[in-house]
Amino acid sequence: MAKYRITGLDQSTNHTSLVITATTEEEAYLISINQKKVNPLTIELISSAKSYTFFSDEKRQLNDRELFLFCERLSPMLKMGIPIRKAYEFIAKGSPSPKIRKTSQLLFSLSESLPASESFVQCKMFPPLFTGCFKVGSDAANIPEVLDILGRFYNMRVRLSASIRNAMIQPGIAIVVIVCFMLFSLLVLVPRIQSVFETMRYKPDGLLGIMVFLSQGLKMIWPLLILIIVGLLFLIFTKNIIKERIKESLIMKFAPLRAVFHGLRQTSFLYALSILLRANVPHNKTLEYLIVVCAGSPLEKQLIAAKDFHTRHGQFSSAIKMNCTMLDEEIFFALEIGETSAQLDQQIGRLAEVYEDTTNSAAESLAAKLNPIVILIAASLVVITYLGIFGSLMSMCNKMMRGGN
Repeated sequence: MAKYRITGLDQSTNHTSLVITATTEEEAYLISINQKKVNPLTIELISSAKSYTFFSDEKRQLNDRELFLFCERLSPMLKMGIPIRKAYEFIAKGSPSPKIRKTSQLLFSLSESLPASESFVQCKMFPPLFTGCFKVGSDAANIPEVLDILGRFYNMRVRLSASIRNAMIQPGIAIVVIVCFMLFSLLVLVPRIQSVFETMRYKPDGLLGIMVFLSQGLKMIWPLLILIIVGLLFLIFTKNIIKERIKESLIMKFAPLRAVFHGLRQTSFLYALSILLRANVPHNKTLEYLIVVCAGSPLEKQLIAAKDFHTRHGQFSSAIKMNCTMLDEEIFFALEIGETSAQLDQQIGRLAEVYEDTTNSAAESLAAKLNPIVILIAASLVVITYLGIFGSLMSMCNKMMRGGN
């Protein structure tokens, strides 16, 4: 729990100050409005208890699926002429997502004293791309169309993520089963076989001897191994830099995986650029939002360089072409054609759809290549394990039979 000092206006429009204990800034804001009847102007964090969490503050924002659902609910209401504050109220009551309900309630409270676009910024539940495009739509009195474009963008990201996730489900399950089988064999099955051999005064050899050696080693280090795995998982979930480096190393070493993530990055870039162009966002702001969309990827640094180039020379397409070398030639070609024909947003939008189909195909191809490889590895490990065990048993039985004769 943390303490927040809130200054604002009470019901008599008098300035007042109070201290509220809450888990988050959003919760303190809602307590101030709903319980204390004070409309906050400023919120200041006074003190907070030290806590360790697996997730950063960015995880509190709406994810791609929630953003898509929010756009899908808000846009039709605005098209029907429902006031935006009333639309927030309907979403807060009717959305199946608790996070969307809480966000809509917060927007309803903020919009009482703030413009619609500013309430999205102060809410802190939406990414910069969303708030920037919403502000442009608000200034142009065209919020429903901007929400439709944003909805298509986040729906695309949800679909691509689902395709990649589905492609990895079967190999992931197979890998877990393999690991569990090997642990069971080394920690339970092999020691029992070893005890039988020791009772018979027979020394395991061959494959079984190797497995006994691995089993004994695993028994000695398994507590340390668990600590290392837990530590790695903690670092991966708390340090985005480590997560990105691990992802990059895996992508660079496995060509099919590299094709999927390359397509995902190019598609996200194209869809983001398309909605920014359709919303008539200025080019310098467009580059800023693209940097946010590509944050954590190698393309981020190149977009920062492109923004600096555009600031100095004022050439949008040239800035991207000369600095963003990780983008494909097709994108540069579409930029040139779009600027020449004055249909840049349409050219980029069509190319984004092509890249989405290509990325889906790459994900299906990845699944088709991974499944046989994982099955082959699993079958090999099972065969090796049982050959080692039953081969040694047969050898022991033959020696006992010869000894009996």
